Amino acid sequence: MPIKICKDCGATCNGARCMACRRKAERSERDRGVCVDCGIRSAGRRCRECNLAVRTGPVREVTGHEPWRRQSACLSEDPDLFFHPEGEKGKAREERAELAKAVCEQKCPVMQECRVWALERREPYGVVGGLTEEERTKIWRRQDRERVAARRREVAA
Repeated sequence: MPIKICKDCGATCNGARCMACRRKAERSERDRGVCVDCGIRSAGRRCRECNLAVRTGPVREVTGHEPWRRQSACLSEDPDLFFHPEGEKGKAREERAELAKAVCEQKCPVMQECRVWALERREPYGVVGGLTEEERTKIWRRQDRERVAARRREVAA
């Protein structure tokens, strides 16, 4: 079998890509995220279209049961304020979260609708409806415990 050059890294290999580059490409494809707004697979937490919509205001039509989103204060804010960078911890994360929560609590006329939406949808990322990821997780765990306790009472009765 003739020796070829990897089209990605330039190393010699047996195919168009060396094994390391093939694995890297597979990992990259597998690790791509899903947009938190529309559910489309994307490289980050928001696809290009939704990120643009968040930065510049509603670009696409808001339909379905979420027309309140047009009025949300976060549409005019930088989305990085509401979603922590990978690896951010401690005081920096707390301060960023507090600033995001302040936008929700002081400026947003639809904070309650947003909060209900995030809790019902079990939104796992960012500050949504004035609640951090950790605060929403605590609420979900409490709701789950209450649901289990209610089922046990039904079974026992």
